[in-house]
Amino acid sequence: MLLKRGANKSNAPDRYAPGDYFVLYDGFMKLGTKVKLKSFNGTIKPEEECRPSENYWTLVGCNGEIVQDPNQNNIYADFSSKPRLLVKFESNIISLGLECHNNVNNSLWIMESDLEEIK
Repeated sequence: MLLKRGANKSNAPDRYAPGDYFVLYDGFMKLGTKVKLKSFNGTIKPEEECRPSENYWTLVGCNGEIVQDPNQNNIYADFSSKPRLLVKFESNIISLGLECHNNVNNSLWIMESDLEEIK
């Protein structure tokens, strides 16, 4: 859900300036949900050439777990207008040659629409 500051939501973050936009997560996935990456940024392969260290599409099909409450504010998740969830992958991202700069090892901010819940 994309909201503009001042929208009638009691849990809207306070750290935004007037006119800022922010994402308020109201999806179905919760902390601890086991997931499978079904796409990355909405596709199963890069639409254009990318550096090998940024080819996160190699993780499509890999399993992980949501490791941060989706409603917890985080500046690293705010770079996108679509809800992103912090997913810690079972695969070692760095050993695959991919960049990973998050404070949780083997984790990436993934759009909810790229994830499938594992039951």
